[in-house]
Amino acid sequence: MKWPCRGRAAYWAESAPEVDGVITFHMLNYEPFAGRILKRVEPSMFTVEYFGTAVEFSFFGDVTGGTGLSLVASLVDELFRWKMAAGWVSVLMAMKAAGDHGVDRRNHDPSSSRSDSYADN
Repeated sequence: MKWPCRGRAAYWAESAPEVDGVITFHMLNYEPFAGRILKRVEPSMFTVEYFGTAVEFSFFGDVTGGTGLSLVASLVDELFRWKMAAGWVSVLMAMKAAGDHGVDRRNHDPSSSRSDSYADN
């Protein structure tokens, strides 16, 4: 994976500016969410507060000379675990598409977003 791949706004949020250790995520049809950066060890590890969880991204070399990624969400409310797992799979797939192929897999259409149960219809 070529890293960084245009930053968080290339795959995660419509925009995600960082100011003074706080990232403000602007996502389609949601109120902006501000999450504190809890830990950063460049270029190998990054932990951010995200909707009541702590999410750690760790990057490491793999056997092919590429980059591996581990994502661990802790402090997760059990009522939301499966919904969050599906959301992280979506973020990781979009991240891979952006990093490996320069492809934007996000929706960008406010009339067909997850917040409106579009995927449930």
